[in-house]
Amino acid sequence: MKVTDLLNGAKLITLPSSTDDRGFFVKTFHDTNLKSHGIHFELKESYFSTSKKK
Repeated sequence: MKVTDLLNGAKLITLPSSTDDRGFFVKTFHDTNLKSHGIHFELKESYFSTSKKK
């Protein structure tokens, strides 16, 4: 996860992802990582994935 500080306290969050012949995966939320950048939420983790149809 890369966090870039923007104007007026806004942040740009760039998430690492994995893609292979099966599809796509990205962890969209991780509490510990965000807190280390001063970003606080109640949600603990979130994921997003797609799978290719066979």
